[in-house]
Amino acid sequence: MSLVPLAAALIRLAATDVGYQRNLTSATADALALQGLVDSAIGEQDLPWLSPSEWLWFLQWRRDRGGATAEVVLRHLEEQFRYGPRYLQFSLRGVVLLDPAANAEAAYLVSERQEAEGSGLRWLRSHALEAAQPLDLARDALQFGTPAAWYVLRTLTAAREGRSSEVRAWLGRFTGARRLDRETTTQWRFEDDR
Repeated sequence: MSLVPLAAALIRLAATDVGYQRNLTSATADALALQGLVDSAIGEQDLPWLSPSEWLWFLQWRRDRGGATAEVVLRHLEEQFRYGPRYLQFSLRGVVLLDPAANAEAAYLVSERQEAEGSGLRWLRSHALEAAQPLDLARDALQFGTPAAWYVLRTLTAAREGRSSEVRAWLGRFTGARRLDRETTTQWRFEDDR
């Protein structure tokens, strides 16, 4: 059972105040409390308890303690930030692109036919396939430079539609201008496309 409804007031305060962040850390010194916030599934019923920026902070806090990314929250924030400031979209992507579990899994997904199992990579894949601004997503991935970021680039360039050629062309110009070696850029393509 998620403890988000019970801890919502403290999470809201911790999202904006370092002192309350310490209070939240102290409150989760108990293993059951920590498990209820970090390991328990988050459902649709939990979403109204926090604002989008509070959810973003909480996902980062939860990730930093070994918790899984919550796909329901990622989709909720994706919808909330769709027309918002660019930095919010960048921050949301960063939660997953820096997630240790997503990066560990992404390192092994080298074929387009392989399915992502973790919630973070599943979200990244659908996010890449549905992105309204695929070049923004490609730029963000390059800024993070993690295995999950390379997975995003592989997904963007492997998509069988016109925008994948746009991303491939942009990446070609990017690598040419920076004289990046083939070893680096090979990570950006699925083995099937090499």
